[in-house]
Amino acid sequence: MDVIVSGAKGKMGSTLVRLLLRTSGAHLSGGIDRNTDGSEGFNCVKSAEQAVWPADVIVDFSNRTQTREIVSFAVSRRLPLVIGTTGQTPEDMVEIRKAAEIISILMTANFAVCYPLIRSVVAETVGALEACEVTITEIHGVHKKDSPSGTAKAFASDILSGNANIPVEIISKREADVKGIHEITVKGADEKLTIIHEIISRDSFAHGALEAAKRLTGRSPGLYTE
Repeated sequence: MDVIVSGAKGKMGSTLVRLLLRTSGAHLSGGIDRNTDGSEGFNCVKSAEQAVWPADVIVDFSNRTQTREIVSFAVSRRLPLVIGTTGQTPEDMVEIRKAAEIISILMTANFAVCYPLIRSVVAETVGALEACEVTITEIHGVHKKDSPSGTAKAFASDILSGNANIPVEIISKREADVKGIHEITVKGADEKLTIIHEIISRDSFAHGALEAAKRLTGRSPGLYTE
């Protein structure tokens, strides 16, 4: 599987690049990053239109502005697209859904292995308590641009889709180079459950994104979340 990485010099993109360079069964075709200076040691260009290499899939870890360019590029090349960038506007989502009529797109707020498990536990807990309130605290590094995080908003959306009357509070903090901490507290009248998930290494996201790319290749056009 040949992979193009968008945002190849960013924190997540560079982590995925390093993984691809040491992984059998997957190959780095090249990277796209506006900050490339040609010294990366692998094919890297400033814009998508320059990415002429053969590829089976694109993984995007750039920013919401560049993601729009990458979506158009993926459609023009008829390549599956994994989007790990968050912070999309409603207008961005309109374009992504249009593109998903032509190509397969997988988009998720969090590629960590434990993420689906936590969503399941939170949903079951909320369903088990007759009356509860939920507090979601998310902590990321000072350079993370979107606030609240896409993961925190996804947790809140899950909860409210099951019961729109549950009070949900999101608290966002930005500290140093924290890779990602999410604390979800479900409080009922007589008891409460708190789940804390902390990313120790961004390799967790990179492994998840690569597995998502493998699942996406060969799937029919559509917008997928897993």
